[in-house]
Amino acid sequence: MPSIEVDGRHNTIAGRDIITISAGHGLVRQVFGDQILPTTLTWQRERFAEPLDFHVAVESLRVNKFLALTADGGARTAALCLLHDVHNEARTVEHVEVEQDTELRLRRVSEDALVLIDFRTAEDTRPVEAQIGGFLSEQVPRGHVVVLLSGNESEEFLHRYGHLRRKLPSPWLEEVLQAHLRHDLPGDQLCTLLADSDWLDLADGARPADVAHFAELVLRARRDAPLGDSIREAFEAFHKYAKTLSKEFDGAKARERSALLALALVNNGRHESIYRAERILLDLTNHLEDEPSQVLASEGFVRRLGKIAHTATFLDRTKFTRRDYDTSVLNHVWRGFPQLRDHLSDWIVAVAFDDQARLDPQTRQEIAARLLALCTDTSDAKPLLTAVRRWVQHNIALAAGLLDEAAVDERTTVEVRRRMYWWAKDPELPVPLARAIVEVCAAQFGKVHTQLALTRLGHLTGHARAEVVRRVEDALLVLATEQGKADVVLGRMVEWLRTSTGGQWAAAAIVVREMTLPGRRFHLRGASGFAAWGAILRSSNHMGVVEGLKDWFSAASGVDREVRAVPFSLLVEAAGNDVNALNLLGMAVDLWKRDQPEGREEVHAELRRLIDAQHPVVRR
Repeated sequence: MPSIEVDGRHNTIAGRDIITISAGHGLVRQVFGDQILPTTLTWQRERFAEPLDFHVAVESLRVNKFLALTADGGARTAALCLLHDVHNEARTVEHVEVEQDTELRLRRVSEDALVLIDFRTAEDTRPVEAQIGGFLSEQVPRGHVVVLLSGNESEEFLHRYGHLRRKLPSPWLEEVLQAHLRHDLPGDQLCTLLADSDWLDLADGARPADVAHFAELVLRARRDAPLGDSIREAFEAFHKYAKTLSKEFDGAKARERSALLALALVNNGRHESIYRAERILLDLTNHLEDEPSQVLASEGFVRRLGKIAHTATFLDRTKFTRRDYDTSVLNHVWRGFPQLRDHLSDWIVAVAFDDQARLDPQTRQEIAARLLALCTDTSDAKPLLTAVRRWVQHNIALAAGLLDEAAVDERTTVEVRRRMYWWAKDPELPVPLARAIVEVCAAQFGKVHTQLALTRLGHLTGHARAEVVRRVEDALLVLATEQGKADVVLGRMVEWLRTSTGGQWAAAAIVVREMTLPGRRFHLRGASGFAAWGAILRSSNHMGVVEGLKDWFSAASGVDREVRAVPFSLLVEAAGNDVNALNLLGMAVDLWKRDQPEGREEVHAELRRLIDAQHPVVRR
């Protein structure tokens, strides 16, 4: 399912504030998933401002192979750069964001990979704390280096690993700005910027992340208007046009405010849609008309829109002409008028599917994207989650797209992932919302955070409605088609087969069956399919295994003998010398042939020959 993306010169919606600039001046989205690639690690290191004692931490990591890190700012960037400098080269980083259900033993660490474990994402780290010792004793002898981002640990854990804990101070903000701009901004312009009074004001109390964001805005402004004043534009955008809006909104009358807000929400929408959005806002805030009896004498709505600064009207649409000005208006009201937050949230949710607003699909997507920008700007996902619950009743794809974007955005990901986790555990969750979560787990969130997506899909196998479980199975197969994900999915299926029963076991068995059918193009290592079928054949759910095998035999009978030879051998080898497993396999193929004797003799004979050759009793 595609992510929300609305492109336009003045309003590039998708990833407004999580887009950074590559050395080649291209826009690249920095999303940190289960694996962080060497190219991303190199990009981070080239733009890293080293804090005090950074090299001391590198040496400690080289010696001990493990480090628990805290930092006053930019902790993950510092952790990645520590891992980079241990070997003075970029390698793949296995990124583990801890949750209640995290099982470190299930995480496959590829050869030469580095490991970053983030405790900051967990509500309760104690279940994973108990696994750290075993994980280190397994990974360190193999040559792996591990950094743990510290947060929320128990006193016992801090006592045990306190001698390996390091805290890094914030880097100098001037150095952070230089590190992010030195590749793209001419030296004289950078020096001028560092002496700018607006920069000095910005740096007073800012965080490293704020400075990195400002640098991004400078480069985006240079890209969009090479001949313009990119520095001034970046300052305005960074402060979200606060000075301008303090005049245009704070000092305005109620009807001027309502028109400005309506345009901000339905920016570039049809005038009738903007007008309806204003009416809904006025009703929600119980605003009384100034002159209710003078409708014919009232000022025209389009004329009112034309009086708003920084706008342009073409035919039946009006839009802002300044970058991100729409979300800046919403953000300004959200932050500056807390008494309006509940009204604002209810209003955004209500407008999107109001019948009289007559919004087209594109405008609805833009409203969803503005809500996403508002929530990421304020690091508060609650309005967005409320919208998802309401909108999913009207348009599952839109709600899922919004949820997917929020689940991979750094500023909302933890809150959204936790909510999805608890939603997924509810067997009575409304079907549209369950379907949205399934779609998210098969989309960008699933590609980036595959292990976390598998956890949520696993809980959804316990849903009361069979249609939801079928969609979970389909989503697992979609994930498995992604490059490098087939073995990850199959590994989790093996775990479900060994430790679960009921719906989760059945879903895992179906996915294994589909992934190992003859002729399917899943890129699996031989050991993965072997372990999966071994777990199925040793299950206590004999009737479930037999029924699954019969379906598998039927599918296999439809392909050439040469094609099915490898999976047939895999199936029998997975049984090994286990008499019970071989007997179960033999019973399944005999029952399959008995159900329809004609046309199944050849496949039956092939399998019987392989089973008998493997069976320790028959061999004698």
